[in-house]
Amino acid sequence: MDLYSRLLAFYQLDAKSLSERQLQGDLSLIPSPLETFKGMKEALGLIRKHLESKDKIVIYGDYDVDGMTSTAILVKMFNKSGVNPGFFIPSRYHNGYGLNREMVEQFALKGYKLLLTIDNGISAYEGIKAAKEAGMDVLVIDHHALEDKLPEADLIIHPALSGGYVDYNISAACLAFLLDYAFYQKADPYQALEAGIAVFSDAMPLKGINLTLAEFSLAQLKEGKYPQFNFLLNGPKDFVSSKDISFSIVAPLNALGRVDIGIKNNDGVRFLLAQKQEDIEEYGRFILDNSLSKKRKASYLKETLFNDPREKDQPLIIIYNPEMEIGLAGAACSSLAEKEHKPVIVFSKVQGEEGKLVGSGRAPSGFDLFSLVSKFKDSYLAFGGHKEALGLTIKETDLESFKKKINEELKTHEVKVPNERALLINNDDFSFSSLKAIRMFEPFGTDFKEPLFAYWLSKERLAFSRDGKHLIVYLNQEAGVVAFNVDLTLFNSDGPFLLLGNLEEDNFNGRKKVRFNTSKVILDPSKVDLF
Repeated sequence: MDLYSRLLAFYQLDAKSLSERQLQGDLSLIPSPLETFKGMKEALGLIRKHLESKDKIVIYGDYDVDGMTSTAILVKMFNKSGVNPGFFIPSRYHNGYGLNREMVEQFALKGYKLLLTIDNGISAYEGIKAAKEAGMDVLVIDHHALEDKLPEADLIIHPALSGGYVDYNISAACLAFLLDYAFYQKADPYQALEAGIAVFSDAMPLKGINLTLAEFSLAQLKEGKYPQFNFLLNGPKDFVSSKDISFSIVAPLNALGRVDIGIKNNDGVRFLLAQKQEDIEEYGRFILDNSLSKKRKASYLKETLFNDPREKDQPLIIIYNPEMEIGLAGAACSSLAEKEHKPVIVFSKVQGEEGKLVGSGRAPSGFDLFSLVSKFKDSYLAFGGHKEALGLTIKETDLESFKKKINEELKTHEVKVPNERALLINNDDFSFSSLKAIRMFEPFGTDFKEPLFAYWLSKERLAFSRDGKHLIVYLNQEAGVVAFNVDLTLFNSDGPFLLLGNLEEDNFNGRKKVRFNTSKVILDPSKVDLF
């Protein structure tokens, strides 16, 4: 059976259902939100009231890709009506997450009358209260989990409050796109592309509107219509994958919010809004240079992440590393959760606020970390997120009690992370036709992961790089197996070794090869469900 047929079985699809999935990138499939999304008409009425009064309007976003893209969508929405609103992307180092009284005071001094919070605000009770006291109208647009009470905003646009428009989570950028769609009664392709990128960056479930936007974004990026993304992708490509979006677009933009660069993280929005090629290149170079700086810092801290090696063996890994920069904690957390295939929370110190720790939590698909951690939210200084990703702030003196409470809860809330599921391949599958078959199943993301492959490697086939740091095995002139980020001491046993990883194209000096990129070496095959 060829790899295409085995992939169909792996995803429990048939050729017809796969074909139907591939046709989801048509924006006409997205129902008009004006009549069917609860609160949308009222939100537009509030916006138009301030436009007619020529009031000053400000948009307060978030420092991740969803926050940047959603902010850019809203700015452009107003620009198309001839209005130039203010916008601000906070620094996690200097402003923290979400709206606060200090920022509201600055907005009030500048005379803003309408405040839109995007990708935050659903738990910004004090900030929104301050905005109302200052005489502002407030529109909250957010998709994070609802708390027991809602903020006292004038209006809230949220997927869970949509009146049935969606019954799954959609990104803030998608909400901004829908607001723009409702405002102008047509879907803006560039706004849809940005919202599609946020589907990947914010790990939204790949169904319904999310799938449509994801499919649409891949097609648009392949066509190379927009210079911003051509710049990040290093030119138009014959094929753009979900991984290209994650590594070439999401990662460098996200890096702006992970490193202390002050208000320069607003350059991410400016990059998305730029019209002139010279501006695109100027902002783009800064974004890429900053991303390289973040990678170097992350690499340095990677070796010192654990205070005690035994921390890695816990069913839920909780780490506090005093040297971990607050902006790198989320990246380290995501990487560790994926590598160890278990839930992880990484804490770091809050700069300038002695005695506070900020934690980032991530969990593999199928584990509800949010529900577990939310049971003790009354003892946190701040808390928010969704099922598999969250953020919280606690007092440093409460760290040990936090660990104790979580570990006690785990005794009654067993961490059941399902075995990793992998498709076993052999040497015949190392071909360009296999790569073509894999690409037919794009886009990959939450609820539809890129296929994880398994490959048996015998002890006799082991071969390493000259410096002894990497596994490099050539199967033939066009195919090979590599392992760049695994513990090579695992190969000290007798084998054979079960390798998990991805099958991908390696293009070096214009020469294309098929490469199995190893992400993990498994010594106990019972921990993997082989298909």
